[in-house]
Amino acid sequence: EMRVLTGMGCQRDAAALDAPWESFTPTRTFTAGLALNWVGFYVNVQYRDAQGNLSPVYCDDISLEGSPARTP
Repeated sequence: EMRVLTGMGCQRDAAALDAPWESFTPTRTFTAGLALNWVGFYVNVQYRDAQGNLSPVYCDDISLEGSPARTP
């Protein structure tokens, strides 16, 4: 299983990862709002195996850059 939290910076402490457990999937799609500048989007994940062993909390920060729409 895994639990995923987005948008709140990196949560290295498992107690701060307040997200429900869900079935493991190798890929996920997230939606992020994009402004006319840089936006940091954080993804935190923790895994749990069949014996209940927990992984560390892993985090990645994804930077998105927005720009105005081009006019023809």
